[in-house]
Amino acid sequence: MAKAQQQNIADRLPKHYVPADVEPRCLQEWLSPGEVYSLVNACNAVYPLARIRAGQPYVVFEDETGFAKLEYEINSDEKLVVCRDPAGYAATLEPIEYDIQLAVVEGSIQSNLFATMAEIDESPTLAVRLADIFAWEINFIRDIQPNDSFRVLVEKRRRDGEFHSYGKIKAAAFTNQNVVFEAYAFTDDSGAADYYNANGESVKRAFLKAPLSFTRISSTFSPGPAAPDFKGDPPAPRHRLRRPHRHAGKGHRQRTSDLPGLG
Repeated sequence: MAKAQQQNIADRLPKHYVPADVEPRCLQEWLSPGEVYSLVNACNAVYPLARIRAGQPYVVFEDETGFAKLEYEINSDEKLVVCRDPAGYAATLEPIEYDIQLAVVEGSIQSNLFATMAEIDESPTLAVRLADIFAWEINFIRDIQPNDSFRVLVEKRRRDGEFHSYGKIKAAAFTNQNVVFEAYAFTDDSGAADYYNANGESVKRAFLKAPLSFTRISSTFSPGPAAPDFKGDPPAPRHRLRRPHRHAGKGHRQRTSDLPGLG
């Protein structure tokens, strides 16, 4: 069977899972043991392949001669790219590209912040990040009341047309018991980024309003001050969480690691 025909058949197969280690099982289809050794050495100064983690996707690109390039997603922001070149292999770290869209997310709280985010099909991650911004001004454990509201201007990062994750929160407003708190992202000349109110003052204070982690507590309402209501983990969102992926079309194959790294 011709190689091109074999590749077309492989491209039609469903995505499957293979071990995370790159030597030799992952690449033995394309490279000899000596070539794998050279590739691993090329990566050592950039991102040692022993640090590969389970569950991270990678893509192998092929050309008419065989192996052409390996891309391994280190995290949601960065990937390892290993290309064949005349001298052997060249490894670099590159940012993962997203389609970034600014979106306004707003809601009115009737139970708690986590539940409200789920009701409007947003992730609990955004609830945590919003609470982190205003943690010096609002006690999210005890002070949240019915009809408190929020409005957030946030980057939504998409890949292949699907939502992947949140980027920067550009601005946010939270109304707590009829008092409006605002925060605007600003990066100074030194590159340091922080949030400031409309008067140019940092929203951070000497002490947090709540001494306990909001991420572990779901607040209930009370007519006055009350002890924190411990209810364990926040409720799960009602929308599906999607794993980032790349379409594995002709010329490359996508696989996802599911075992620990090289060790």
